[in-house]
Amino acid sequence: MRSEMKTRELMFRESLRISYANLSESHEDEREKIRKFQEGEKRRYKAEQQRQELKHKKQLDLCFVQLRIAQRNENLIPLFPAPLSWMVHLQISR
Repeated sequence: MRSEMKTRELMFRESLRISYANLSESHEDEREKIRKFQEGEKRRYKAEQQRQELKHKKQLDLCFVQLRIAQRNENLIPLFPAPLSWMVHLQISR
């Protein structure tokens, strides 16, 4: 992801260099455009990172559920054990 970010920045800089070769705009304008591009890239990178983290969390949750189902099928543990309050209620009602 970081290498992609660096590549995109290099491509942007090269495109600026080409476009500014024919224009008489200042280096300040170029620096400002680069700064704005970098800020946008940081936001894009952060959003992609969050998307990946969420994706991996969902995968991990799914694996956990599948594990619990497999364990239940092997009669090792109940799938979703009843809360303690239910067990107390069951003992009292006997």
